[in-house]
Amino acid sequence: MEKNVRKPLRKTISELLCFICISSLLVSLFSFTALAEDTNSSSSISSNDKISTSLSSKLGEISETEKVPVIIELPNQSIKFNTAAGKSQIESEQKNLVKFLESEKSKSNAQEIKSIKLINAIAVKVTPGVAASLAKRSDVARIEPDDVISLVGSETSLEKIKTLTTQTNAASTNAWGVDKIDAPAVWQRGITGKGITVAVVDTGIDATHPDLDDLDDSSSTNDPKVVGWIDYVSSESSAYDDNGHGTHVSGTISGTGANGIQTGVAPGTKLIVAKVFDSEGSGYLSDSILGFEWAVNNNANIISYSGGSSEHSSLFTTTINKVVAAGIVPVIAAGNDGLYGSGTINCPGDELNSVTVGATDSSNSIAYFSSRGPVTLNDQTYIKPDVSAPGVSVPSTYPGDGYASGSGTSMATPHVSGTAALILQKNPTMKPSEVKKKLESTAKDLGSTGKDNDYGSGLVNAYKAVFGSTSSSPVANFSASPTSGKVPLTVAFTDTSTGTPTKWKWSFGDGTTSVQQNPIHKYSKAGNYTVALTAANTAGSNMVTKTNYVLVVSKPSAAFSATPTSGKMPLTVAFTDTSTGTPTKWKWSFGDGTTSVQQNPKHKYSKAGNYTVALTAANAVGSNTVTKTNYIVVVSKPAAAFSAYPTSGKAPLTVAFTDKSSGNPTAYKWSFGDGTVSREKNPKHQYLQAGKYKITFTVSNSAGSSTITKTNYITVTTNTRPGIYAESK
Repeated sequence: MEKNVRKPLRKTISELLCFICISSLLVSLFSFTALAEDTNSSSSISSNDKISTSLSSKLGEISETEKVPVIIELPNQSIKFNTAAGKSQIESEQKNLVKFLESEKSKSNAQEIKSIKLINAIAVKVTPGVAASLAKRSDVARIEPDDVISLVGSETSLEKIKTLTTQTNAASTNAWGVDKIDAPAVWQRGITGKGITVAVVDTGIDATHPDLDDLDDSSSTNDPKVVGWIDYVSSESSAYDDNGHGTHVSGTISGTGANGIQTGVAPGTKLIVAKVFDSEGSGYLSDSILGFEWAVNNNANIISYSGGSSEHSSLFTTTINKVVAAGIVPVIAAGNDGLYGSGTINCPGDELNSVTVGATDSSNSIAYFSSRGPVTLNDQTYIKPDVSAPGVSVPSTYPGDGYASGSGTSMATPHVSGTAALILQKNPTMKPSEVKKKLESTAKDLGSTGKDNDYGSGLVNAYKAVFGSTSSSPVANFSASPTSGKVPLTVAFTDTSTGTPTKWKWSFGDGTTSVQQNPIHKYSKAGNYTVALTAANTAGSNMVTKTNYVLVVSKPSAAFSATPTSGKMPLTVAFTDTSTGTPTKWKWSFGDGTTSVQQNPKHKYSKAGNYTVALTAANAVGSNTVTKTNYIVVVSKPAAAFSAYPTSGKAPLTVAFTDKSSGNPTAYKWSFGDGTVSREKNPKHQYLQAGKYKITFTVSNSAGSSTITKTNYITVTTNTRPGIYAESK
């Protein structure tokens, strides 16, 4: 976590008094007109007492022109800020003070004036002189530093994780924390947080994440999950998260699981989001308080806040008390300072009326970093945290459609915010104090007996908090090992159902069943097997089915097809694996020196030729290779060529012609010079008449054609010699 460090800024009393006197004198000399605007009588509180000690130290360290952020409290803190009459009264009481600050702003002595109606205060950056002037005003009760505070970030940074699931098999995996607090059993009875609005006061949100973009994960409906947004950091009008923390928190409260992991404890809730921390997880105290104010004014039922400081601020005391008085449940992270021992609860988790949350791991042990109580505040000492929840290696949503794992009380807090939402759907008239009591009274006691300063009242139990009993219909689930292997395959199945089932029925997908809780089953034939488990108890039953969950393989028999298998270069061929026996690995040899390990690759042949293709298919059992010789024929435009034998002789003369063409021709046409033709590749032709014959040979393929002519190539003579006459028959 990012922890606020207390700076050792100490001044002697004489220095402080000297500074205030000098500041008062300067203001009297140069700001008389502005001071005259305070027409109220002098305050009964000394001006020296109005500026907090920490602020006095800061003012004493800066020049007279520098500005320091402060929060100015007005005296009347009893006004109901969230009513029209109350808002009007606050604006009236702040009017003269705002007018004074605007005047100083025009002189460059003040800037960034913000009215905070929740605590009847004004946040502003002022010079030391203006601070001294403010301390003399009767409409100023107290001036505190507007400190920079940090979100109670991950004890470890958020680490992106991979999931093999997609929207086609959505929410096939529950985040471990969701199962740990028994939230799925609540959903089984129709309680998902529907109708409840949770305000996330944090670093923002990726409202386009598939798990957070709408309520029912249907593109045909217009039901956004994020129904409110405000940015106190950059004043952007559209939701964003440049840190990731707010998106992670939001997913644990309300994620629907559409993109593969069911992270949300209350997936039916709506969210409103106030960005009060920047990309580094830091922000002004005033912005956090404004975020709380905005949440109340926008009808939040719960505020989930994972920020804070090791330094207590009385401003947060007023904030938390007024939020609770307005009927809103504040769920606050305890902090990540547990390594430093007891008394390390962060503010505002140290407030008595906060629902303060510690972090546990998957074994229900308190996380080493989870801040411990007790808290001593306002003359009271009390136990904190109030409850604990999963906060170690918690998976949740992350900007960019993904998921990340994080550890910290920031991760535990939204589990409790989601549980509070489930409680309020079932019991919508509950007051914040009653929700807090319900969370504590139904928690699983851990650590020392009773509420303690490590675990609080224990691990929250969503089902018991909503329904008052742990008796519920089970939610079936299971795991198996191994889930793949060669035939015969023996698989050990483990029941992981929640809701305390007492009966089980397994269907192994091969026609056999079992009623054991954790059976072992042998598969004797290769195949993909769908396994189903029905878990039951006296309250009801539930079934879960995992399609093609167990893969049993035998030695594969390699086979493939391709299209096209011939054509002109360059030729792109799509190869398709048709092997049997469920191979898991493939190796192709395309005959041109290249290979591929894809199941169904595409390959481009860039040169003409006949190519022999081989495929080796393999799995855990073994491998098999099939080879197809001259399977792919790639052609270019042919070049005609031929020879003949003999090329001369007496009639009748039989000549054998031989094609010598290159480029893989597929069609042939011979003209023998005596009026006859042939379309054979290597024809034989008989010449009956003496003479000299011209041979024309044309070859062609899909790429084109070529012709060659040889004049007087064949010479045929008569069956006589000079001076000798043939005998007449």
